[in-house]
Amino acid sequence: MAISLIFVFQSLGFLCEPAMLEAEALLKSNQSLLTYNLSTDIEFNRCSARQRSRARYFRLLSLHELGENRDALRLVEGVWPSESDHKKALLFARVFLLDEPTPLSQVWKLRKNLWSNRYEFLTAESHLLNLPDKDGEIRNLLRDLNHARRYSPSLVAGLSLIPGLGQSVMGDWSSAGLSLLLNGLFGYATYEFYRKDLYAPSVISGTIFSITYVGGIVQAGRLAVAKNKFDSQAEEKALRQSLFREILD
Repeated sequence: MAISLIFVFQSLGFLCEPAMLEAEALLKSNQSLLTYNLSTDIEFNRCSARQRSRARYFRLLSLHELGENRDALRLVEGVWPSESDHKKALLFARVFLLDEPTPLSQVWKLRKNLWSNRYEFLTAESHLLNLPDKDGEIRNLLRDLNHARRYSPSLVAGLSLIPGLGQSVMGDWSSAGLSLLLNGLFGYATYEFYRKDLYAPSVISGTIFSITYVGGIVQAGRLAVAKNKFDSQAEEKALRQSLFREILD
């Protein structure tokens, strides 16, 4: 639907306002690549300065969501049609794109520090003490986020010392079964080759067994990180929006 609308906009001489509304809708629905493409079309067509500047800001947000922070920084440093949008982009860069200390007001520093420590509830809550929090909204969102993050990567990796156990705890039965099968197969083959004095095949099989065994442990830890991130997407987005509404809208 979104792609077809882009072609309609282009074929009609690019209707800027409908395109802006579509870009905003795409951004809110987390379709970052489509947002970037449509916003680029708006910026480089005959739209008003306000629309082109707003589209440039949409490009900045979508680049950040796509993990292209270097390109996002270059975009911030470029020429903006609107000075107010450029100031907003500079603030966005200081909060989300730059790790080194940057000039921020006390309130924005507290917000940034809270966001950086969002998975450490007590630390994040200490930053919240000096922030306005209407009806405890931010504190509740912070609590929900930490509740949603269920699996400890180190614990899951430790459980995977028994092949497949870490994956099964997270409900990934296919990975658990594969890990158990491969480790059992190559572990047994290594033992049988060694028992029959077939040392060369034993070394080869043992090497493969070591790789599958260690690989299963590493994979379980990474799976826990990915699952935590996936399971907490809604809570993280809500907290981010509440903290940084001025630069995300």
